[in-house]
Amino acid sequence: MENQKNKSEMTSKEIVEILLEDFNKIDIGRYDYYYIPHKSDFTKAMSLSIKETCNRLNLRVVPEVDIIMPEHIRNEHKRKIGGIVDFIIINPNGKDIAIELDSSHKIYSYKKLEVLNDQGYDAYWIVWNKNTNGKIYPPYNNKELGFNNENVNIVRHTFHADLSNKP
Repeated sequence: MENQKNKSEMTSKEIVEILLEDFNKIDIGRYDYYYIPHKSDFTKAMSLSIKETCNRLNLRVVPEVDIIMPEHIRNEHKRKIGGIVDFIIINPNGKDIAIELDSSHKIYSYKKLEVLNDQGYDAYWIVWNKNTNGKIYPPYNNKELGFNNENVNIVRHTFHADLSNKP
């Protein structure tokens, strides 16, 4: 896909699809039935992958961007300051892309993306998890979880362990 299109012709959705494709190429190191890397290892690998993919696509990426949150949201979540969004990708073809990476459903991350969407960003919440047992889990229903804003795109990524040595 990326070879067929010039970066100036790529939509936010296409950029995020390439990011997700590259997540599948991440080598987290040993990850099997007996050994599970730390959560921070997965987060660091995904962050590095986002930076490398954006570099390859000649897109500017800004990590850990301070944002101002409305006072009523800060009070509701007992926060004294605004927040930090994990990444802003500058999209020369349209809206810039705000990305949050989480391994769980952190409501404040979702709220940050709603605020950024209201400010004109395309908002993507990448929720990732680890599958260490090989079971297939049913997909999440975002609306049942209370995530109803259709302008915040929720995408999921699962890291699968090598289970060839499972007893």
